[in-house]
Order: sequence, then structure tokens, then C-alpha cells
Amino acid sequence: EISDLLITRKEKDNGKQILNLTQLSFHQIRKNEITQRAHLGQGTRTNIYDGVLRLGGNSGSDDEAEYFSTEQNNNSREMHVILKVLDPSHRDIALAFFETASLMSQVSHVHLAFVHGVCVRGSESEPERPPRPPARERYPGYPDILVIPTPGPGTASRLSRYPDSLFFSQEDKNLVHGNVCAKNILLARRGLEEGSTPFVKLSDPGISFAVLSREERVDRIPWIAPECVRDVGNLSPAADKWSFGTTLLEICFDADVPLKERTPSEKERFYEKRLCLPAPSCRELAALIAQCLHYSAGERPSFRTVLRDLTRLQPH
Repeated sequence: EISDLLITRKEKDNGKQILNLTQLSFHQIRKNEITQRAHLGQGTRTNIYDGVLRLGGNSGSDDEAEYFSTEQNNNSREMHVILKVLDPSHRDIALAFFETASLMSQVSHVHLAFVHGVCVRGSESEPERPPRPPARERYPGYPDILVIPTPGPGTASRLSRYPDSLFFSQEDKNLVHGNVCAKNILLARRGLEEGSTPFVKLSDPGISFAVLSREERVDRIPWIAPECVRDVGNLSPAADKWSFGTTLLEICFDADVPLKERTPSEKERFYEKRLCLPAPSCRELAALIAQCLHYSAGERPSFRTVLRDLTRLQPH
């Protein structure tokens, strides 16, 4: 790493836990407080719906008001939200579903999507996700974050700086997201108007990484770090760095998903042979992405380094 300090790296402590949730903590939402509307798409073992959340009186903050569409009605608010509904056939993983909601409810960052709570209706569990314009990744097409014209090195570094500042904050706490990709970066403000900038938030990771089958992990290639395909126990902050590098490539190549034409077995061989994904034309950005996509987890740069290098790539 380029730094004024000499940095030494220690071997990973296999006995160290990434996160120890001793109890679940989230706001419980009553079923009469939500209205489920149009079906928007599917996640991993979940269905995504448009919805409305009714809140009492003065709930919410001033910061939320800038991004959340609200409507006053007899001292209450109606908030446009996205509902993530656990498929009833997967009720056996409900605990893992609740663990993710609990974690997201306890972690706060300006560029992290806010989970309002969980509604339990019979065999269905629905965490409330933050209001957003209908994201294009929920329909055939590309993620909404990538609609900005001609995404080049300047655009990529500008957009990616925002979630990277989140990872920089979480890295010090040894917290892991586990599902970083362009379709999970939600566009709260487009920033297409003159003098404005885009504002993005990273969505929740979905169901717990620990319950993913091997087939589901292979399906996440090339976003999932190679060491995590072999063993879910290898999930660490270094895995988010690999995923972030792949997400940068998505932005650079105008949402052209890497390896999208490959079969699952071909994807696995890609990792086994330690092959490299295509590089963008900007040499500095390509070098940074290559560091994030290092097959040795310990050689990937810290998010502090990534954030610094992305800042240097900003157009002046």
C-alpha cells in the first residue's frame, strides 16, 4: 500500500468471529401498518414488492425527509417502501432472515439502506426497506445506478466513493456485508441536474450468507470472493473488497455483467484457474480494481486505501 507508514500484515486468526449476535433486535411492524402492492422481482429465496408503510406522528428524522416520500394524514405519515418477503417454502431459514434484519437495524450509516423493521404474518416475514424510486434491477434491464450517461473513470470513481466510505467505516468494526453488487446499490438521488450529484445507498445483503447453498454461492460468481465459494466460514471484510472491485467493473462497463454468459461449471473453473476479469481502459482504475480482485484475501487493499485512490481519480 502507498502510505507514509510501514504496514505489516498478520495471518488471519481463524478463531476470530466476524460478528457475534447475542440477541435479535429490530422494530416489529404490525400487519395493518403496511400495504403490499405490485410485485417487483425476486431476490435470493425472497420476493420483492412495492409497498406503503404507515407511521405515527413524528417518527423519522429530518435527514430521512430528503430522500423519503411522505404524506401527512391525521398526524401520521405514509412512507413509500420496498417489502422483502421471505418465501414460505424457506421458513426453515427464518432465523437467518431475522439475523440480517437485526444487524441492519443496529448499523447506521448515511450510505446504508435503513431497515424500518419486520412484520410477521403467519409464515411470512417482511422487513421494511427504505423508499426508493422503482429500481430498474427489479425489472428486465440494468441497475438504476448505471443510467448516468457515459460512465467512464470519473463517473465510476465518483459513484463508488460513496459506498466505499461505508465499507471504510465498517471495516474498523470488522463487519461484513457479504452481497455487494451493482443491483444492491440503490439510487436515492439521480444527480443528473446541473450542480447536483448522485446519492446512493447500499441495500441490505438479503438472507444470511451462512445459509447459502454451494449452488447459490457459485451463482454469485464473480461478485463472491473465491475463498467464500469453497467455505462460507471464510467470509471476512476482505470478501467485500473483492465484491467491490467487481461492482466497479459493472459501473465501468455500463452494467455489462462479467461472466454473464458462463455456465456454473465454467464460472467455477474461472476461479480455479485464477483468471482475471476484463480491465477498464483507465490504467489507474484498472490497477485499483486488480488489487481488489486479488485471489489472496490478505493482499487486497484496505478500504482506507481504496477510498484514497478513488478520491485521487476524481476529475478536477
